[in-house]
Amino acid sequence: MNHSLKTRLLIGTVVGMAAIPLIIGAIIYSIVNRSLLDSFDKNLHSSSKNLYSRVHQQNGRIHAEWDAANLSNYQIGQHPDYFQLYTNDGQVVARSPSLGQGTLSPIDMSQGNLAYQNLTLPNGQNGRLICLEFLPHFDPDNDEEENGDFFENEEEMNAFPKPKHDRRDNDEHDEDDEDDEDEDDEDEDERNTNEDRAEDHLEELDREFREFSNYHEILAERIDYLAGVMHRLAEREKAQKNDQNIARDLLIQRVGEEVKLASLSLNELENRHEEWERLEEKHDEGDFIDRKEAFIEGFKKQTKTVTALIQGATRALRNLMKEHRQLFSHLKNQRQEPLILIVARESTELQSQLRLLQILLLSGALATVLLAFGVGYTVVNRGLRPLNQLAKEIEGIHSRSLGERIELAGLPVEMLPVGERLNQLLDRLQEAFQRERRFSADVAHELRTPIAGLLSLIEVTAMRKRKEEEYKETLDDCFEISQGMQKVVSSLLLLDKLETRQIPMVPQSCSSRELIEKSWVAFSEQAQTKELQFTNHIAPTHSLDADPEILRMVISNLLSNAVEHTDHRGSLEISERGPHGLSFRNSGCQLSQVSVERVFDRFWRGDCARGQTGQHSGLGLALVQRAISALGGQVEARLSGKDGFVIEIILPPTRTNASW
Repeated sequence: MNHSLKTRLLIGTVVGMAAIPLIIGAIIYSIVNRSLLDSFDKNLHSSSKNLYSRVHQQNGRIHAEWDAANLSNYQIGQHPDYFQLYTNDGQVVARSPSLGQGTLSPIDMSQGNLAYQNLTLPNGQNGRLICLEFLPHFDPDNDEEENGDFFENEEEMNAFPKPKHDRRDNDEHDEDDEDDEDEDDEDEDERNTNEDRAEDHLEELDREFREFSNYHEILAERIDYLAGVMHRLAEREKAQKNDQNIARDLLIQRVGEEVKLASLSLNELENRHEEWERLEEKHDEGDFIDRKEAFIEGFKKQTKTVTALIQGATRALRNLMKEHRQLFSHLKNQRQEPLILIVARESTELQSQLRLLQILLLSGALATVLLAFGVGYTVVNRGLRPLNQLAKEIEGIHSRSLGERIELAGLPVEMLPVGERLNQLLDRLQEAFQRERRFSADVAHELRTPIAGLLSLIEVTAMRKRKEEEYKETLDDCFEISQGMQKVVSSLLLLDKLETRQIPMVPQSCSSRELIEKSWVAFSEQAQTKELQFTNHIAPTHSLDADPEILRMVISNLLSNAVEHTDHRGSLEISERGPHGLSFRNSGCQLSQVSVERVFDRFWRGDCARGQTGQHSGLGLALVQRAISALGGQVEARLSGKDGFVIEIILPPTRTNASW
């Protein structure tokens, strides 16, 4: 079905203008919908986070520390929220009171541990839920099974008792300072005698040795404890062997070496007890006190060294235990079973907002379509007005008014080429019609005269009886007239075939001089009668590539025309026009430049009164032009000198076999 241009433009305009708001509306709706859903989902996620952040696992049990404020939105009411907590195997751990007899089923979370989905809530309203998988909080310090007694003495390691001899040294130093300040005020009589001081000093040295001995026992206990912790750490490291704890293994070995060094140093201290006993046996010697003081000083320094070793090992071990606590807490979390929490909320308000947005966007699009139809109808009508006017002008042009032309002044710029081409077409049509009318008139005129002559001869001859010679003469005249008529008809048929390219042609190399000499034989008698001077300047080697029969017809027509129109005792010359052309020149031309331009028209003759009608049909040069054109060449007529007339033909160098 063919649609008018108006309908196509109107449909295209309306569809184009309607598509714009529809596309923009769809984009706006998509953006707003995504924004509202994201905001709604964020609120859902925040509510779910408020719930699962208070879920703990302790001693293999799930505990939820929800208070009234956390559950205020999940009570039975007009627009409550809902939640349900599942274990990984589908057991219900907790559910909101608002669910009543309803339930919230887990959804597919194959794309991750979080998913959203629309649903119908237990109260029949539209809603949206969030389903997420999480691990409950786990405090390893509260798990007795994991910790056992592994960290039970950690605080004791940070509070080694200070040796009493250090406190005594500090007190004695303070007393010495006070004694120095009051040295001038004390009475020399209040000092003890040297013997009493020596005895008291010996007792003090014995007491310090006993305190150091007791402190060594405490150090031995700490070393034993450190060795036990190191052993347990090493065993646990072996149980959890991986590439990440190689550094811890090296640290454990280093701490172990420090503990061993502290143990060896402590053994050396214990061995010095025997040295003290041997020193006691030499009580009566004069330097007894000095040797005891020197022993205690060395004993004190060695004890500080052992203490420093044990404290360094303790700090390193405490860091190791802290790292182990975090490690085993992580392993504990990995062994935890995840929980699934589902939180749902009504989305009625959200759906209402989206529905209102849809109505507004669709209403705007519909209004735009109606407006586009009205505007498009008006614009298309006005835009097509020049085209409608052009159609009316073309409709008013017919065969009797081919002289009329389309007015270009009122046409739009886009239609100017159409108007110009139509006017050019009308020019060609008018010329073709005039040519056909002229051709018809010429044919009628050419045939009317010989036909009238035939009728006159027959009528005159039939009026009375005549002699045999008279009848023969009349028949000869009729035969001559019929031959002329046959020649005209044959020429017309040949013209038509040349114009429609229906004559098969076989191009070949033809000797120009030979063709001219053979064709001149038919006109030599007439040329002698007019005493014409004929000159053939064509070289014997000159040749043309053309069909021989067509080229012979062209040369014959040109010679016939030249012989006919050359004045008495005039000249006719034929020469070369380049390697592929010929030039025919005759004298006695009486044509004007305007007449020369019409010599190739059909039935045109120089004698406007057609005084030679019956002898020449005026088709010779027309046949020449059509034949040369069929051969792919060109023909040109021009005046030369005072009374010279020249016709030149130029053919292409070569032509392949063709059929027209």
